[in-house]
Amino acid sequence: MPLQSQLRPIVEGAGTAPSSRGEAEVTSILIPIPMGTRVPEALRERWAAAWSSSLEPASPFHHPRFAEAAARGRDDVALLVESAGSEPIRFLPMHRLSRRRAVALGGRLADAQGGVQSDGAPWDPSGPLRDHGVRSMGFSRFDGACQWPESALWGSAGSPMIDFSQGFEAYRAMKQAAGSGNLSQLLRKGRKLGREVGPLRLVFDSDDPSVLANLMEWKRSQRARTDSTDPFRDPWAVSLVADLRESPGPSVSAPVTALYAGEHLVAAHMGLASERRMHWWVPGYDQTFGAYSPGLVLLVELLRELERRGLHRLDLGLGKERYKASMATGTVPLFRGAFECSRLRSLVGRSGVRLRERIRHSRFEGSWDASKVVLRRIGLRG
Repeated sequence: MPLQSQLRPIVEGAGTAPSSRGEAEVTSILIPIPMGTRVPEALRERWAAAWSSSLEPASPFHHPRFAEAAARGRDDVALLVESAGSEPIRFLPMHRLSRRRAVALGGRLADAQGGVQSDGAPWDPSGPLRDHGVRSMGFSRFDGACQWPESALWGSAGSPMIDFSQGFEAYRAMKQAAGSGNLSQLLRKGRKLGREVGPLRLVFDSDDPSVLANLMEWKRSQRARTDSTDPFRDPWAVSLVADLRESPGPSVSAPVTALYAGEHLVAAHMGLASERRMHWWVPGYDQTFGAYSPGLVLLVELLRELERRGLHRLDLGLGKERYKASMATGTVPLFRGAFECSRLRSLVGRSGVRLRERIRHSRFEGSWDASKVVLRRIGLRG
């Protein structure tokens, strides 16, 4: 049965449209994913196949499994599908906030945003989005998995990552040769933690619910100490995590890793992982053992464990933390911008992003960071 026929009950009301870009054979569908439902199986298979066909290890945030988890607690998840003839080739998930406005899937919870495609051609979703009434789709962390139009990319930042495809020991030797003493220091702290508190034990993908509960509590405390937004205060974020944990798939999972020193749980981490790549997603540690840097000791031990499991890349995510720069082997560009129908809105948005970037790299950076804290406290900034 053709895919269009299988999707007809879902697509009715959402509509299909020919591409407005002059590609007569390309059509698009904007499909809502109702809260608590899964992506239709026929479409899911093609989306997952396009995700798997990437030459670079594709981010698990782009897999249909993450979109399904996002739809567990929200009713605004939608998927733009572009097809060549009868074959879907491009997939862009989003939150459709209103009839005319959308944002990239996952918001702050997604360390990488964007879509996947199987054809490798330059892709501008602006026309198909407009055909379905979406005048603006904003994003803050689009990666380079697809060839997005320059007009939609307003600014970028480098997201640190660790490539240890030559093995952990080769990575360690490279860091030593580069004069970085941070890794050696963490190895010493790990040994000291083992001597003074108890033997270290790493449990990958722990099924103990108290580990995740402690991790979430540590994150809440950290956010409170640093005056930063806690994404897990939103019940939707909690439901997303629960869905990923309860129904792991063969391609994407959210393993919780626990580090024990003797009988003490000293650090934990929940990642989002595929068969070739993991995101350093939600780390935390017990402040009681802070002098030993247990969260970073866990990071080092996790690299060793990932090597044993055949994963050779760990994305650390955007952030100014010093350990990310010192541990990274490179960075991945993540883009901020929007697909806008209005040239004026696009111009204003691009100018605003570039102004913020200039401030962040100027002597006014401290004042900028302080102002964000004040705005957040009085409720003007999320």
